[in-house]
Amino acid sequence: MRLLSLTVKCYRTLEDVTLQFPNYYTAICGKNNSGKSNIIRVIRSLFGEEERFPFRDDVTISHKADLTAWKREDSGTKDIAFTANVELNRAADRGLVEFIERIAKSETNPLPIADQDIFTLSLHSTLKSDKTSPDTSVHIGSHVLDDVASREIFKKLRSASTVVYHNSTQTQFVYFSKRRRVHGMLSRLDDNSKQRLHSRSQSLKKEVDKILETHRTELATLIGKLDERIEVKLSAPEFDVDECPFEISLGYRGYDVSLDDWGSGTRNQTLILNSIFEAKKAAESPSVSDHITPLVLIEEPESFLHPLAQAHFGNVLQDLTDELKIQVIATTHSPYLLSHRNPTANILLARTRRGRSSSPGPSSVIPVNDTDWKEPFEHALGIVGPEFEAFKAAVFSRSSVLILVEGDTDKAYFELCRAPEHGDNALTSVGELLPYGGWSALTNTLLMRFIRDRFSKVIVTGDLDAEKNVSKHLENLGFKKGVTYFPVGIDAAGKRSIEGLLPESILQQVHVENPSLVNALTSNLDEERKKSHRALKNKYLEKFKARASIQNGDFGQLYALCRSITKAIHKQPELS
Repeated sequence: MRLLSLTVKCYRTLEDVTLQFPNYYTAICGKNNSGKSNIIRVIRSLFGEEERFPFRDDVTISHKADLTAWKREDSGTKDIAFTANVELNRAADRGLVEFIERIAKSETNPLPIADQDIFTLSLHSTLKSDKTSPDTSVHIGSHVLDDVASREIFKKLRSASTVVYHNSTQTQFVYFSKRRRVHGMLSRLDDNSKQRLHSRSQSLKKEVDKILETHRTELATLIGKLDERIEVKLSAPEFDVDECPFEISLGYRGYDVSLDDWGSGTRNQTLILNSIFEAKKAAESPSVSDHITPLVLIEEPESFLHPLAQAHFGNVLQDLTDELKIQVIATTHSPYLLSHRNPTANILLARTRRGRSSSPGPSSVIPVNDTDWKEPFEHALGIVGPEFEAFKAAVFSRSSVLILVEGDTDKAYFELCRAPEHGDNALTSVGELLPYGGWSALTNTLLMRFIRDRFSKVIVTGDLDAEKNVSKHLENLGFKKGVTYFPVGIDAAGKRSIEGLLPESILQQVHVENPSLVNALTSNLDEERKKSHRALKNKYLEKFKARASIQNGDFGQLYALCRSITKAIHKQPELS
């Protein structure tokens, strides 16, 4: 089962919002009180959820308590209404598909899904002011199921554990019972495993009874000497496999360490991953009636994690959801937990003002698409700047290694050095080359910290003539000159850039062929100098591509730089 879209009307801050869920992983972000948790509550109330916690917060919708505040004085409609469009897969959701087909047999018109492997179910729930339970209806295409069938489908959804919910902020509190902290119940195992346990439990019970009888006899003999009127009875608590708790332990070099002895961040990550794997097990259940793929809801998965760990965990989550085909919807304040696969998989919520009122009004969805991709990241990072635009390729990169270069021409030279004919002198093929568009981007500490943590390895290159402007900023972020940061060029006039590494013969030929551009470099007009400088850089590149020869040693200086970068990448540099 996969949630495609959700429309909410008149529920708390959600006066009228529609959200799209295009990927298996979706991240919902926004300021506190922007409506993120309200979205999660709506999904939980529609689909029900697996009863995983001993103390679960109630998500029952109440018209009196949950109607949008400013709607209470509105003379218009006051219905709380939800509409969810859900994609069902005949193979992955066989239990639910067969259930729908079975209960709808009594209908006059046959369902339009007989030959479809994938189809959409539209669920409608409306709570009116004079009712305590919602009116529900189910649509399949243009076909509307009758009231009985609709109610039964909603009941099936709510009883079939179609949602697994994890609130990271409550990890410290919800996994406990009166006697001990636990992380789950054996009832969450598959039917085959439970049958095996039940069979063994009967043998265990007989052994316990034998041991108790022995102890009873011994105790009765002892107490009988003191008072013959006392009869001794011993009994063991009923051994219930379904209610038997289990703990998660993490293996580490031969040691089994209870999850409770790990840090909060590690514990939270492990429990989240456990939720996803449980959803996968449910999708592969041997019982046809249980064969439904749940969706996983996670609130603030970044809780208790250092930014570096958040970046790693964000990648793991998104890789897992794609690989396992399990839908995860997460609320987050972290840029590392936003989707790095698809811009439209990030949903940004904001509260608007109501007319002239100073109080916050309804939640609204800020449009995010391939062009306007930045806003969720700018919000999460707390930065706005033109230099962020240049880092789009880094934000949505699938690579674990990033090589930052100053501009497009720098990238072109490095790409030339990636050709296999350069042998041991070639720049390693590992890593994505990204132009950052000028040295000022490297001085944006928040942006560079995000990029640094986003990848497992980051190498920075930049013109030598900008070193004094950027070196301190990079050092403060843990970049080390000659290890993870490489100034490019030769320390001589006109050579403090990547063009300074080119053979003098190529530079001279470009100068001879373009005297007007060379003369413009000494112009009093700033724009004229910049324009001629850009033009000459392109001319150098064109000439180098046309004339450079490995045999003549034209790549010599570039080779030295590429070998240093390749060595740095293979040494797996760590930023302190």
